[in-house]
Amino acid sequence: MSVEEGTHSGQLEGIDPRVKWAFDLYDMQGVETMSILDHYQAPTLFGLAGLGVNVLGNMFSRRPLKAGIQWTILGGLLGTWLGVQTREFNANRRQKRIQTTLHYVMLHPERFPEPERKKY
Repeated sequence: MSVEEGTHSGQLEGIDPRVKWAFDLYDMQGVETMSILDHYQAPTLFGLAGLGVNVLGNMFSRRPLKAGIQWTILGGLLGTWLGVQTREFNANRRQKRIQTTLHYVMLHPERFPEPERKKY
């Protein structure tokens, strides 16, 4: 299940009305919560690290920086792919944590009374 799908799409019919408020807290209604910086941060950093490995290897072995440019490009592409996979892994892990929390709330509604709304 990807992050774009809802945390409980199609599951609201069978929940206890006493804990519906908890499900409403996690319902993003299709709004993406990941910022642009968060979206591109891991692929960019991993890609730059992949590029930098070969360049630093060339520097320390006193070769021209452009020597083995194919390995530099391959390292950058591999690093970017690894960054995308890391981002997806973290998103799926976060989604599973939310689903586990909501499942626990659904199984034990007596432990989660609806908080009183306070008006300031």
